Amino acid sequence: MDMDRIACYRAIETRDARFDGRLFVGVATTGIYCRPICPARTPKFENVSFYPSAAAAQEAGFRPLSALPAGNVARSGVLARHLQHGVARARLDRGGRSR
Repeated sequence: MDMDRIACYRAIETRDARFDGRLFVGVATTGIYCRPICPARTPKFENVSFYPSAAAAQEAGFRPLSALPAGNVARSGVLARHLQHGVARARLDRGGRSR
């Protein structure tokens, strides 16, 4: 898959579900990788790299977001946990406490 950075970034900005499972985003400032539908704040363009698979992101040194399963990305309940993680992270970003 040709990884056009601008098109990939647009996909994560809009949380385009068509790219879910086909595109993974590595974030240099956190060391994690995530899916394009991640509800967390969109990272800056200069801090991201794009990968065609979770394995490729891991090989590049990124670890999965704790809510992201290593295998099947469409597993039941994953999105709910993903959203909870994003809310907790947003609280921490604002200086609040995570539950």
